[in-house]
Amino acid sequence: MHTGLLAAVVILAAACALNLALVLRLSKIVREQPAAAPTVDPGLPAVGFELPSFAGLTSRGLPLSSADLATGTVVLAFLSTTCGPCRESLPRFGTFAAELREAGGRAVAVVSGPAESGAADMVGALSASCDTIETAGYEDPRFTAFGVSAYPTFLQFTDGRLTVATHSVSALPVPVAA
Repeated sequence: MHTGLLAAVVILAAACALNLALVLRLSKIVREQPAAAPTVDPGLPAVGFELPSFAGLTSRGLPLSSADLATGTVVLAFLSTTCGPCRESLPRFGTFAAELREAGGRAVAVVSGPAESGAADMVGALSASCDTIETAGYEDPRFTAFGVSAYPTFLQFTDGRLTVATHSVSALPVPVAA
């Protein structure tokens, strides 16, 4: 009876020693691997991207161009009326835009989609906290010039250079007064 118990202990000890050897070898292999390149979302422009040239009118009929947004901190939100996550992000982006304005920055929401899909409602929800631009289609130059192909997209520019590109409002840095 003691021989069976002794054999089980020896086998268990051998299995533990083998397991330890495998874990140590795997950890060495993992440490020797080169660092993975950061993943780039194909729906977002690359950080460092320069603010493209554009001109147009806001939903209130006021002129807005790239020259108006070339200095300071500017966040552009690209939203689609047919996008559920875009609608879900409206309250949070409205709050963020108001905080950014109080900190001396500026926010612009570019809303795309057919009028019957609620563009006026989306613009109305944001117009108190930021400038808004309505576009009828997704091929509008204000979308394509920025390389946006997925929604929602939030781009933060500092002095005309892209510093943050994300699909989530919560990934934007908290506005701080300059």
